[in-house]
Amino acid sequence: LTCRLIREDEWKEVGRVSQGVYTFDGKSLDYLPQHFLRWVSSSNHYIIGLYENGVLVAAKCESIFDHGKTIYSQALRVSIHRRNRGYAER
Repeated sequence: LTCRLIREDEWKEVGRVSQGVYTFDGKSLDYLPQHFLRWVSSSNHYIIGLYENGVLVAAKCESIFDHGKTIYSQALRVSIHRRNRGYAER
């Protein structure tokens, strides 16, 4: 397993990890893909990915505020094919 910052050009992989999260009538209501491009280019948001054999299996966003005094974790996602295997915990 490898952990690193997710690059802007990996937005399709982030969308795949988000599949099955917050769906209604077959449509995704997940906010991670909607905010990804803004967050990945922001100076205080860090989108971290967990990779298995080069494939993104989990992602989360860490936001840093108050000059580094506050960290807010959000948008934890694990691929639907990798859930309940210990890749992430809430």
